[in-house]
Amino acid sequence: MAKWGKCDIKQLKELRRRLYQFEEADKERICTDVAKNIASRLLKMAKERTPEDTGALLASWDIENKQLTVVRKGNCFEITITNSMSYADYVEFGHRTRERKDGKRTLVEGKKMLTVPEEELRRVAPQIIERRIKRELRKVFKGE
Repeated sequence: MAKWGKCDIKQLKELRRRLYQFEEADKERICTDVAKNIASRLLKMAKERTPEDTGALLASWDIENKQLTVVRKGNCFEITITNSMSYADYVEFGHRTRERKDGKRTLVEGKKMLTVPEEELRRVAPQIIERRIKRELRKVFKGE
């Protein structure tokens, strides 16, 4: 029979403890932080796509209750982004103009101020989340 020598498993036990602690305590914090990060990016991108005729529409972008408050609904973490201008939907999705003297109405295309950034972020969100989790796991394995 081979002789294996001595083995100190204190470090493995410490790693197991840190991983358990990470799984239990940090999961909620990480998800909340990632949700705030994505919401901040979305708000910034929406503002960049907003037309600046008077600046009122641009200034009306806001995050509900002026803070990055994350609401957890089951496995979802939500932050509500709003625009309080009454005509924001018309600029976002487009509209028809009033009937002219010649009886014609024209279609004004929507600017998709929030729709396009939302689609872009849906594509990159997995990478944002993955980078954050890797950063957090590096801390666990380094013992920080």
